[in-house]
Amino acid sequence: MWTDPIVDELHKIRLAHVEKFDYDLRAVFNDLKKHEKKNRDRVVSPPIKRRLPMVKTSEFGKVRQGRTKSTEYTGAL
Repeated sequence: MWTDPIVDELHKIRLAHVEKFDYDLRAVFNDLKKHEKKNRDRVVSPPIKRRLPMVKTSEFGKVRQGRTKSTEYTGAL
């Protein structure tokens, strides 16, 4: 089976990191948080997911997320 050398390297780094803290996940977590605070310019936050308003879709009152015909996407938010 083929293995990716980059993934293998990441696994070795992660294993060395947890071994450094004797497999104590709380200590590993605290260490990672310490590095995040120290290097805030290197931490990437995921984009905010925008939720669509709830709209009725039929005469039976079913509700779903989405746009009504009058509020179709026009390219502007």
